[in-house]
Amino acid sequence: MPKTALKQLDFRPLIIYFFLGFSSIIVQSLLIREFLVVFFGNELVLGIIFGAWFFWISIGAQTGSRLAFQIKSLRTVFCLSILIGLFLFPLQLYLIRSVRSLLAVSPGQYIPFLPMLAFTFLCTAPFSFMVGWSFPLGSRLLDMNTSSRAITIGWLYITEAVGSLVGGLIFTFLLVGHFSSWQLGAALFLFTAFLLPLLIGKFVRRRFYCLLWVVAIVILSLLVLPFAEQANKVTLQQRWRSLGGASKLIASVDSKYENLVLAQIADQYSLYGNGQVAFIFPDPYGYANTAYFVLTQHPNPKHVLIIGDALGGLLHPFLQAPIQKLDYVQLDPQITNLVLPYLSEEQRKTLSDPRLDIFYTDGRFFLKTTSSRYDLVFLNLPDPTTAMMNRYYTREFFQEVQRVLKPGGVFAFSIRAAETYFGLEVENYAASIFQTLRRVFPHVVVSGSETNFFFASDSAGIVTVDIEILTRRFACYSTQTAYFSPYN
Repeated sequence: MPKTALKQLDFRPLIIYFFLGFSSIIVQSLLIREFLVVFFGNELVLGIIFGAWFFWISIGAQTGSRLAFQIKSLRTVFCLSILIGLFLFPLQLYLIRSVRSLLAVSPGQYIPFLPMLAFTFLCTAPFSFMVGWSFPLGSRLLDMNTSSRAITIGWLYITEAVGSLVGGLIFTFLLVGHFSSWQLGAALFLFTAFLLPLLIGKFVRRRFYCLLWVVAIVILSLLVLPFAEQANKVTLQQRWRSLGGASKLIASVDSKYENLVLAQIADQYSLYGNGQVAFIFPDPYGYANTAYFVLTQHPNPKHVLIIGDALGGLLHPFLQAPIQKLDYVQLDPQITNLVLPYLSEEQRKTLSDPRLDIFYTDGRFFLKTTSSRYDLVFLNLPDPTTAMMNRYYTREFFQEVQRVLKPGGVFAFSIRAAETYFGLEVENYAASIFQTLRRVFPHVVVSGSETNFFFASDSAGIVTVDIEILTRRFACYSTQTAYFSPYN
């Protein structure tokens, strides 16, 4: 770029445009995370969100391009547009957290496609329209001081892209999980208000008014930030009533991976991930049944791997069995931090068992990198209703499990079923997983009820549904439990 053109540039609009890119990526990330909670973490909605986002950006850009040459106080309008967009962000948060109540959707029910589509377009409109609207205004501001429109557009794209990059990095590694959506929205609004004088030339040169402006922003911060936290609590309760029904909200945490909610009804706790139940505790009877049902599929399991949810009570019955080593892979360490204070003393002692190793990492990544070999691998994750979960029910994943199994090793997992309903959807769902599993493991058995358990092995005569064989294997355990018997 020629030095004369560079000298002509007014960098004050670029500072605001850098912050526009910075705030846009944070707002977009927050909205996506909020949408995923009320839509139960289904990534298919991401296409709708991005489609709506870019639709409103295009409408805003078209509107701004028509009016940019008619606006007299262009600098003020440009800055106020960004400020108004951030001011309306709390309204978007409120609408998203209220969507299930407004549409009268029952707890556990998916929002129908057309209402989901309409509401997504409505909720993304304010901020994304402002982003599109501000671009032609920013271009016009720079046009006043440069002789080349190409230079103007190029600088806007560069500063917005750099702002988005910086914002994305800071949000991912510093902000998410530490501040609520309301707190971040309030902070972005206040910081934008602080930058407002940078676009009003005469105002910047008046030190007294600048000082007065800073004092006003500090006072406003003291008022807004406490309100933001209170608003966050109120809207969380409102969202929870539409998700959890009669259960009591104990805590809600946004981790790097998802929204985690701990709820209580009577004497039981439930952990929710992005609106869906991950596990319920305490449930000693249910977990003992699951553990021994899986353990007896192998004649003598010594090295066991569990991938998924086991913190609520599954670890204890596994460690009651005479196994030598139990590796537990869990993606999110926030689950442990959230659940640990509410576990029984017995469950907390289980976590200090020397045979137990906990790995906080992705299950598939662990399988790709581990050098350990196992007699038994148990996948204990929700059904493949999202792309995140579907990765664990593919042929490639089954092959990764096969690689870490010892000769005669067993792979086990379960999916939900309908004990008294055999419709085509249920049949095709189970059949697709069964056929995929059979392509990797030659020996597969299925035990069906309200939950379908799949057991697979490379060796014949290992996995079985023969009651006599399973009874003999269970009888070999020196540690018996009141929660499980051969009659289960």
